[in-house]
Amino acid sequence: MYVIYSVITLTCYFTETVIVMNTDLLNKLTKKEFEPLKLIEFISLICAVITGLFLSTLEISSIATDFFEAIPEERTAKLVKSSFDCGLEFGNKKGHEKKPDDLLGGGDSKHRVTRKGVLGMINNQIKAQSVAFSNPAGFGGFATDIDAILNGAQGLKTGGRGGIIKKNLEGIGVGKGSGNGFGGNKYDKPSITYSPKFSTAKLESAAGENPFINTDSEPLSTFSIDVDNASYNNILYHVRLKMLPPPSNIRIEEMINNFSYDYPVPSGSHPLSVVTEVSGCPWELTHRIFRIGIKGRSLPPQGPPPSNFVFLIDVSGSMALHGRLPLFKQGLRSFASSLQKRDRISIITYAGEAGLHLASTPGNRRELINDAIDRLKSGGSTAGCEGIQLAYRLANNNFISNGNNRIILVTDGNFNVGESNEKDLVRLIEKKRGNGIFLTVIGMNIDHEQDEKTMEQLANNGDGTFASVYNAFDLQRVLSSTGETFFTVAKDVKIQVQFNPESVEAYRLIGYENRMLQSSEFSDDTKDAGEIGAEQTVTALYEIVPIRQPDYSRLFCTVNIRYKNGDESESRLMTSNVYDRNKQIEMSSSDYRFATAVAGFGLLLLNSSYKGTCTYNAVIDLARSAAGGPYSHERYEFIELVKKCKILAQEEVLSFK
Repeated sequence: MYVIYSVITLTCYFTETVIVMNTDLLNKLTKKEFEPLKLIEFISLICAVITGLFLSTLEISSIATDFFEAIPEERTAKLVKSSFDCGLEFGNKKGHEKKPDDLLGGGDSKHRVTRKGVLGMINNQIKAQSVAFSNPAGFGGFATDIDAILNGAQGLKTGGRGGIIKKNLEGIGVGKGSGNGFGGNKYDKPSITYSPKFSTAKLESAAGENPFINTDSEPLSTFSIDVDNASYNNILYHVRLKMLPPPSNIRIEEMINNFSYDYPVPSGSHPLSVVTEVSGCPWELTHRIFRIGIKGRSLPPQGPPPSNFVFLIDVSGSMALHGRLPLFKQGLRSFASSLQKRDRISIITYAGEAGLHLASTPGNRRELINDAIDRLKSGGSTAGCEGIQLAYRLANNNFISNGNNRIILVTDGNFNVGESNEKDLVRLIEKKRGNGIFLTVIGMNIDHEQDEKTMEQLANNGDGTFASVYNAFDLQRVLSSTGETFFTVAKDVKIQVQFNPESVEAYRLIGYENRMLQSSEFSDDTKDAGEIGAEQTVTALYEIVPIRQPDYSRLFCTVNIRYKNGDESESRLMTSNVYDRNKQIEMSSSDYRFATAVAGFGLLLLNSSYKGTCTYNAVIDLARSAAGGPYSHERYEFIELVKKCKILAQEEVLSFK
């Protein structure tokens, strides 16, 4: 393209120069003794000029089209066609004496972009081919009203006839010659503002992410909380194998909620505390990120209540691998050593059929419990359905009032006997849940993505959580939470955010794609939702498109949270109003910056169409700025993970070349 463009540019300059050099020829044509050959030569020169100008305009339009088509359509703002003649004489490359505001570009100062030339719209009607060009007589250039990261000039100067700006350079429209670059003028540097009108029908990325929603048409966003961390452990597993995880395994909310945050401990009548924060978006500079943080209340001073644990362990042939049943037996011994006399533990195994391996036993009977663990052996096919039914019966028979009653299903996911269909298993769990019994699912070195999805569905519908385990550290982390996350302080937790259309033009919930609810389901107490354990934190992020000229005294949104206490069947409501105080990201809290960095990392792994300018280096820098404090160890481990993924991504790019 650049070779063709250079030829066209030289042609245009040549034809302009020829006109100036051949003024004598024009004078001769006014004389009586003109020669026919001279007239033909003059006409040929005029045709060459017209052809050169026409081709030059087409090429500029072509460059403009390439530029626009490289931008996702959902990020393309509404553009406006407007221009004026800067008054340059044809062939005068120094311009003329006019006011500075008239020298360059075009555009209507009443619109969002000031003096930046011919504008157009990609999404609906106008196309770049018809409007995104600069003609050599100085009719503007074109500008993009896309977003602030596209500010700058010094772009592709089409022979002094306008062009396309590059990213991240200062100023707008500092061109030379007729047409003069990108609109604006060389005496001022107007900034680009961004205020697109989003439609409700947005293009989704290949990963099926939540789209931007127009607040005018739908101000309510409703979803169930999620505290699983399986996706993050899956990333660690693939990186240890020196592979990037497939995008289908990336769930950004699980990545964010894998980490701890310094949220306040609940102090009032509610078992939950809520914090909110609005600040800058690092990958779209004109957008905002809205954070919601929730924390469950602490355990009482005397410690957790007594627990009734029913372990439902898959001992089918596929569990024989070292990273499955043998690994879990080691972790279970350590777990059992922490049980007290008032706790109870039982073990059910299932393969070809389910059976009671250890009857409900007091937690201080260590020798009896360890002997049962040692006798666990794998072999046979899987009968998960029968095992689940038996586990719920056993949990009910040994139910502890005001205690922690929980079934812990341990499997590699091979439900291949009985009701193996995912929908059948989910329906079975839905029938059995309730009455204060919760289900935790632990996936041991899962091979297949569909198995992982099935287990997550079982946990979600069993009022519990799902965790992927690939090594001893993963398992220790899951089982060591028995006194905290295993003890539920709030169940069926739902969030509904009502955005103010006068402050928010559009919003996008980052992650939680499989946790979205209808607005009417928020107040429906029969609708199942997520659970929060003692001292457990939950974080949700929205990417926000603010209105053009926000009033920071105006309400930004209202956050409503519903939850149920203990065995209550009616939910309770928490409400808080949120205001955007125009805080920049460097002034935001460390929790905000770290959660946003994790979200950016997820966007990169997804190759999301919403990742904007996000890079691995930007994620590392942002996470490093938030790595101090009580959770510095896990945050520095995250930074090391991002560095490894950056190298893997570079190697993957090189392998395709």
